[in-house]
Amino acid sequence: MVTRTPSRATSLMALVAVVLLLATACSDDDEDVSELPPNATATPAAGETSTTVAADEPPGESAAASLRSDLTGLFEEQVYLTGFTVQAAAAADGDLDDPEAAAMADATAASSVELSDVIGAAYGVAAGVDFNEAWDAHQATLVDFGLRGGTAEAVTTARDAVVSTLEGFDPEGDFSTVAAGLEASDGEMLTTVEELASQRPAAAVDLRAAADEMPEVALGLADVIASHSVLEGEVDSPESALRADLTGLMQESALLTGLALSEIVQADGDSSAPGPRGVLAAIDENTVALAEAMVPEDEAERDAFGEVWGGHIGDFEDYITAVMADEAARIQEAEDAIVTFRDDLGVVLSDTYPAFTREAVAEELVPHTDSIIAVADALVAEADGATPIESPDLLRAAALAMRDAARYFAGGLSAPTE
Repeated sequence: MVTRTPSRATSLMALVAVVLLLATACSDDDEDVSELPPNATATPAAGETSTTVAADEPPGESAAASLRSDLTGLFEEQVYLTGFTVQAAAAADGDLDDPEAAAMADATAASSVELSDVIGAAYGVAAGVDFNEAWDAHQATLVDFGLRGGTAEAVTTARDAVVSTLEGFDPEGDFSTVAAGLEASDGEMLTTVEELASQRPAAAVDLRAAADEMPEVALGLADVIASHSVLEGEVDSPESALRADLTGLMQESALLTGLALSEIVQADGDSSAPGPRGVLAAIDENTVALAEAMVPEDEAERDAFGEVWGGHIGDFEDYITAVMADEAARIQEAEDAIVTFRDDLGVVLSDTYPAFTREAVAEELVPHTDSIIAVADALVAEADGATPIESPDLLRAAALAMRDAARYFAGGLSAPTE
């Protein structure tokens, strides 16, 4: 079996484009670009690279849309990885230094740095460092609440510090949406981390509820940044909203699938055990929401999408149980089913949207399926004692593959029909 982990290049190139644009717009040393037309090129300061905003950029590909999408993906990822860290430590009797918990914490920290880099692009490198410090302290209080008797008051104090830090960067910015969304997410997380620490099956559904608040946080922050920067496009355009919605939902599917596979390994291959069953219930919710976002106008096609998408989650279940049993014939059967999934989804989407072809959709899904297979392989190997622990980083790669796919699918769904 040959699998490949998707490159982070596509998303990072888009992120770098936003970073460069924001850095150019916000630098005190640059010329005043506030009066430049939307597609103008700012004259760079000495030693800096000029940033040109491409003319006729599709609305869903604009810098504003990319900023909102990147923030959506990273904020949501933070919720999930923080929850997964609590769960991994709980499985090791609360030991955050356990190799699996430590590896998940490292992946969470890497995600936090990427989130802070976006803030730093808008308000300067020092601001990014300050935000990272405040954000990590906030996430740590959630972990402490689940594992170490931390208090809800400590979470509130740390959350207020995050908002205050943002307000310090931009005193004229309205961060009320950010504050409200973080408060709502924290409210869900307080319940969720306790459930994760106690290994209750309902935890995955509640973790999804906590993550569901993050798209509004991302929108609120993107709106503030865009209002004080020279950004091409609109943060709140329908195309930007579609891309952000798909980013959140498709990434969530990958993260929950990784959690389900981990639970199956812990249950010795029994996907009907309470742990896997609880995660699969959350995946079912996600599949329904994803189908509604992908095919909102046609119930029959929406059902077809949901059936194909939900079916491929079962294919991954079959794959990991076959790998655990070391049954080559079953492994091949599961791999074949995963390839068929890509083609089948291509048929569903190309029948509904003229911008898609079966072949192009299938090709776009290769990084997704390969990255989930890589996670499954790592989980089984790690259960057998393999080191170092690579599954958290591979799960992040799987999440990124879905963010890249969301960009592609949003473009096809919003493309003109003529």
